[in-house]
Amino acid sequence: LATKAPRGSAVSVRVRADDVSLTEMPEHQSSIMNTIPVTVRGQSILDETPFSLIELDAFGTTLFARITNDASRKLNLRVGAECHAQIKAAAITAYS
Repeated sequence: LATKAPRGSAVSVRVRADDVSLTEMPEHQSSIMNTIPVTVRGQSILDETPFSLIELDAFGTTLFARITNDASRKLNLRVGAECHAQIKAAAITAYS
């Protein structure tokens, strides 16, 4: 991450839900190199859209993914389900 914070210092990061994809297993043949094991905490179907907002637990940190309802069904997502979040490095914004 490009930030002016000294190496090793604490930073805050922002990841938009639109920049998170979900997969059952870590994908090794992908340009997305940041893969985090997560547990589904909740799911909200976004009114009048084909999308769901998935609330995830990533090692105690909350992360959200905005995916299609069809993808949610195919992944069989439910509270307590384990999967992997994929985040493109270019989508991560760091703040010191």
